[in-house]
Amino acid sequence: MPEESLPFRPSVFDRVFHWMERKPARKWWYLVLYVVGALTTIVAFGIDKGWDASGVVLPGIVDGHWTYLGYAAIHAIDNETIRATKRFRSVYAGTDAEYKAEVYRLSTMPSRTAGVLWVASFAVFGGMALLVPEFADIESATARAIQAPIVGFSYATAPLLVFHTVRLLIGISRMLRAGTVNIFHLNPLYGFSLVTAKVGFVWLIILMLNFVSEWARRAGDWLTAEVQIGTVVATLLALIAFIAPLRGTRNRIAAAKADALAENSGHIERVRTSMYRELEAGNTGAFKGLDDSLGGLLRMGTTIASISPWPWSRGTLRGFFTAIGTPLLIFVLQRVIDAFV
Repeated sequence: MPEESLPFRPSVFDRVFHWMERKPARKWWYLVLYVVGALTTIVAFGIDKGWDASGVVLPGIVDGHWTYLGYAAIHAIDNETIRATKRFRSVYAGTDAEYKAEVYRLSTMPSRTAGVLWVASFAVFGGMALLVPEFADIESATARAIQAPIVGFSYATAPLLVFHTVRLLIGISRMLRAGTVNIFHLNPLYGFSLVTAKVGFVWLIILMLNFVSEWARRAGDWLTAEVQIGTVVATLLALIAFIAPLRGTRNRIAAAKADALAENSGHIERVRTSMYRELEAGNTGAFKGLDDSLGGLLRMGTTIASISPWPWSRGTLRGFFTAIGTPLLIFVLQRVIDAFV
């Protein structure tokens, strides 16, 4: 879209993502962020706790992932959103201009809001890492000064990720309402379930990384009350993100399915009546033709009844619940081990 016709100016992050998409090795930039974050953490922990490899290198290797995770998550969600909207175009009822504007809103953050939110979050989290030793688990003022910019840069994506995904999920629900529902052609609707599933995956990945981070810092005493609460919250957020935006479409598919079943039942009743009439008249040829029609209608009814009203494929649903089950299984196993050891 021409920049003058955009609903709002894109954020710096969206401009960077678009620039990265044009580069042949775009994922290497996230590796660079990881290396910077890991090395900074190792240096800060080394200054603060002494250069004991077991207590410094492992937290650095793990915590380096926080440096790029939020940005990579937003980038991946946006790419999945664009793919979903392309699949959805064939059933979108609006004009091309409306479609392009909607895609832009879904995959782009407003420049001013995103910028203010990121700067404020950077200042808050970086300031806490600098001024509060317990926040980053670092006592040395020098080490905190080294670590604070990385903490601010990493954690500033948390509010940004929440802001963007909430806007996205509301926008998906809005866009789905503008689409037509054909129960025999639901594939265009399934793309958005991949987006909402990916949003849920992001919260679960954050939860899993938090597990590993706590383990790396605390060894055997990592399943704290905060981690347990985080497990419940992240799981609920993943479920809500996956299901909530699709509920309206689920109701529309269910209504269209009920209409199709009612239409099918009406045809069956009319064919049944005609069959009895032809049988009584002794028209066996016509009766046999109607019998074939009845068989087709019954098979059609079975096909309609088997259509799921939820706008996702079985593979997407299976993968999502497998992802949810992994951190919950870790949580349960740890509690069992604690009870017997």
